[in-house]
Amino acid sequence: MEPSALDWSKQFFTSRGWAYLDVNYGGSTGFGRAYRESLHGKWGILDIQDAYHSVLQLDEMGLLDKSRAVVHGGSAGGYSVLQIATTLPTEFAAGAPQYGISDMRKLDEILHKLEYYLCDRLMGGTYEEITEVWHERSPIYHVDKIKMPLLVLQGAKDTVVPAEQMINMVKTIQGAGGKAELVLFPDEGHGWRQAKSIQTTLERELSFFSEVLGLENGA
Repeated sequence: MEPSALDWSKQFFTSRGWAYLDVNYGGSTGFGRAYRESLHGKWGILDIQDAYHSVLQLDEMGLLDKSRAVVHGGSAGGYSVLQIATTLPTEFAAGAPQYGISDMRKLDEILHKLEYYLCDRLMGGTYEEITEVWHERSPIYHVDKIKMPLLVLQGAKDTVVPAEQMINMVKTIQGAGGKAELVLFPDEGHGWRQAKSIQTTLERELSFFSEVLGLENGA
């Protein structure tokens, strides 16, 4: 759930003239059980559709230009960015996944015991039952489809998303002539703990997005 409380990271962008859209896509908490469970079997599909159609709706209302929309997020939000990059490769101008989940099988293997069967529910079945679905919704296997510029931000000590996955992803994109940059934080894991990491993330995202969109001074 995306709360309505003050978020200084969002203030960083809005105070510089950027429009910022929070999407409580299907599966978010705070809207009832049926809404939360609507993501079961549809993770990597429903959430992506909700995010994309939110942008389309605001574009139709004249509140933004969909061709200049960028997307970022961490962990599950980073997964959304990577899913968008592999399934909607030309619909967003750029993306910035932060410690983004890219391999559902790997995620399932390291989940805490209180999260057992989480991936099974969200994928719609176990890995053994629907291997092709787990593979289809794991961006790590579809890097060749990525066309949108990506700024990948990753912790070197991440035990949920191995840094090597993201390093190889960036190398693959670059090797195919695509635009991708990697920011590797040596002392971070799955999520930023240091103020300097948060600052670097915001500044690099602003610089990267501005470059892609041809903006000066981030506005």
